[in-house]
Amino acid sequence: NISFATTIAGSPAPTVTWQVQPAAGGGFTTLTIAAPYSVVTTATTSTLTITGATAALNGNQYRVFATNGVTPDATSSGVALTVNQPPAMANTTTTANFTVLTSSTFTFTATGSPAPTLSILSGNYPVNAVLTQSASGTTTTGTITWAPSASEASSSLTSPYTFTVKATNGFGSDASQSFTLSVLTGPSITTQPSAQTVGPSTNAQFSVAATSNGGTLTYQWMRRVDSTGFFNISDNSLTYLGTNTATLTVVNPNESSNGYQFQVVVSSGIGSPVTSSAAALTVTRPPQITSVPTASFVENQSGTFPVRATGSPSTITYSLTGGTLPS
Repeated sequence: NISFATTIAGSPAPTVTWQVQPAAGGGFTTLTIAAPYSVVTTATTSTLTITGATAALNGNQYRVFATNGVTPDATSSGVALTVNQPPAMANTTTTANFTVLTSSTFTFTATGSPAPTLSILSGNYPVNAVLTQSASGTTTTGTITWAPSASEASSSLTSPYTFTVKATNGFGSDASQSFTLSVLTGPSITTQPSAQTVGPSTNAQFSVAATSNGGTLTYQWMRRVDSTGFFNISDNSLTYLGTNTATLTVVNPNESSNGYQFQVVVSSGIGSPVTSSAAALTVTRPPQITSVPTASFVENQSGTFPVRATGSPSTITYSLTGGTLPS
């Protein structure tokens, strides 16, 4: 509580009116005597008491106007009320996400009279983050500006970053509040697609495993036939299924697909897309003997009986599985 007192004199005894001018200005007006205000006036003094003064009254000016019908009236000089309040922090949002290599901001506030000063008290505060602050009335707004580097995003020892901010204004106890900043990173491939070998009319599957701290993973499979490079492929029940998923199915590949290479581009909407290594498709074909099954030899003359076969892979091993050869 606080009181302002003034001495009054005059004959006849003056009538006293208290006046107020808000901190924002606008001139003095008659003060309504109701809570938190009360006035006690005697023949020689008048006392204005403010019970439980709040920060809303900070900067108000008060004065006394006295009149008794004899000119001139009397007006006291104005006196200012300063209400000091300890700092307080009660932000409902205490977490924020930042994207790697992208500058963003996070704001929070502290109140008090006078407006408090902010500082980092403890914890893991990002080295490259910048804290600025601006005061307006009894509120200080803190702004953290940060563009996380790749190393800051990948540090398992410090990310996410949790730290405590302190607010102080020299009155009462300091206030503090903890905040957590997390870094969203782009996709990362944890398991590369591997080469596949299948027989004719047997589906082949290529799979990739990826993670992303934030965003939603998306996939685009690509195929390379020759040196012209990779190009996107799309679902077709006769050739490919799952071209936009983690697993690509090559439907019933034939020997013409032998040697095709496949890779996938993984995106998450955060950071840069990543491209997998290429994986080759090998389509095998069982060996088939193509030469005629008979041959004629002349007695006492050397001759040959060629056996020819095709297949994939083309390296074919021959062996006798039945019958006997002439001695």
